[in-house]
Amino acid sequence: MGLRLDRILFPEGKGKAVTFSFDDAVVEDARMADLLREYQLKATFNVNCGCFGEKDRMPIEGRELYHEVIAEEQLSKIYAGHELACHGFHHLSMTDCPEDSALAEAVLDRARLEQLLHRRVRGFAYPYGHYNARTKAILKKAGFRYARTVDRAGSFDLPEDFLAWDASCHIFDPDRDRLWEQFLALEPGPYSPSPKVFYVWGHSYEMTITDGWADWELFLKQVSGHKDLWYATNGEIQSYMEAVRQLDYSVDRSIIYNPSAAPVWLELDGRTVKLEGGTETIVKR
Repeated sequence: MGLRLDRILFPEGKGKAVTFSFDDAVVEDARMADLLREYQLKATFNVNCGCFGEKDRMPIEGRELYHEVIAEEQLSKIYAGHELACHGFHHLSMTDCPEDSALAEAVLDRARLEQLLHRRVRGFAYPYGHYNARTKAILKKAGFRYARTVDRAGSFDLPEDFLAWDASCHIFDPDRDRLWEQFLALEPGPYSPSPKVFYVWGHSYEMTITDGWADWELFLKQVSGHKDLWYATNGEIQSYMEAVRQLDYSVDRSIIYNPSAAPVWLELDGRTVKLEGGTETIVKR
């Protein structure tokens, strides 16, 4: 009997997912969040709770623009249906802070955001993209499960370490549309056991700076409405993969125990199998 090939699937047996991430909680997020909801897409918005209401002038190309952070009381209304995660209480570079200051940046931001949302927060985006082994250890200590970098993956693989999660590309990456077409054409292969994610990040205010809203909406129209894709937040993807990585196999791989509360989907020898949470599944050959 040959080796059984197990392929990880996303919820409902889907093999690919799409997610977005936006930083700084600026006023343009209201328009961004509305657009995403209109096209039934999901994003994670990363918040600096110590910066609510701040407004900085940004003179760019002869225009007077602003980096304006939303007011605290706007959170629930603007981001309904999306995920909120942390971005450092004061948006300080965590690699340039003393260790206790970096820890405070993470913990204070998480504590305040959880108070405002009345739910757990487990996600982070590194301010300025600055991170190292020390900052990853700090975030783990502070209870975070994933953190996004600003490094360009240029691919669709899930990270081995979710505390160093590189997005596929930036919102204005010159190869963004080519990467999307490449992602859409991906077909699962026998030696590609993990599902794939198209992950785009940026700042909503960049749309105003570049007059890019019309082009961005056309892109969202292309991305939306694909029945074989899972449209998810960053946190939903990380939580699902955490459940996948906890699966416990018997020695001969005929029994799979799913210790998490959430169901997990696998493709086993070409069959899609749903592993219910808290149960053992006997795999028949």
